[in-house]
Amino acid sequence: MSITLSIRLEDILAVLEQGETLADVGCDHGYLAMEAVRRGICRRVIASDVRRGPLERAREHIEGAGLQDSIELKLRSGLEGLRRGEADLCVIAGMGGRLISDILTTALEDPDNGIHGLKQLVLEPQSELFLVRRTLKEYGWSIRDERLSVDREKTYFILDCVRNSGLQPENTSGGVNDRFSLPLLKKRDPLYRELLLNQLRKNEQIRDSLDPGSHKLRTRIRELTEESETIRKVLETWY
Repeated sequence: MSITLSIRLEDILAVLEQGETLADVGCDHGYLAMEAVRRGICRRVIASDVRRGPLERAREHIEGAGLQDSIELKLRSGLEGLRRGEADLCVIAGMGGRLISDILTTALEDPDNGIHGLKQLVLEPQSELFLVRRTLKEYGWSIRDERLSVDREKTYFILDCVRNSGLQPENTSGGVNDRFSLPLLKKRDPLYRELLLNQLRKNEQIRDSLDPGSHKLRTRIRELTEESETIRKVLETWY
């Protein structure tokens, strides 16, 4: 069975290290799991999904490719049931940032969960990235790198995460908060600059469309103004 992966999934695979077992959370059609085994990124995959339908489709694809001995399917939510030492790599992709943050929090607060034995965690939140960054920081994980993936005119953030080594983190944030990608700023990524400029323009368009005489809208106008000022400072500092 020949598979053509989306650019987004190709970019996620490109971030993964070599490992023994990959936990693919929210595996959907199973293509990422299949290619991870085929390309020798890992020997085994535990592919899970909270929905029975996608899991059955993944089963058909995996059996059709003869990979059923290398890919185990699990019907479960997030990282529930993943035991310590069961996987050394994990991908959580294609979900909102709030859901990913909740999955991480539930797993990280369970001392027996397999998340504590991972050497690499690759995340692709599709919204509310600041929640994911904040959760990782709170529980002692670092974002080693962030990459942008452009697929069908949409831009996705891919976070390459590892557990903190116990060393003090490098103090080079330059005042950057969780709403911004420090790795992309350090690289002076041109696409990230364009995304920030687009957000700045969007904020100002919305702010200018609001009635400053409306008491109900004053708070929103102030929030947009403050956010725009922060974006400008970040752009001036890093670009």
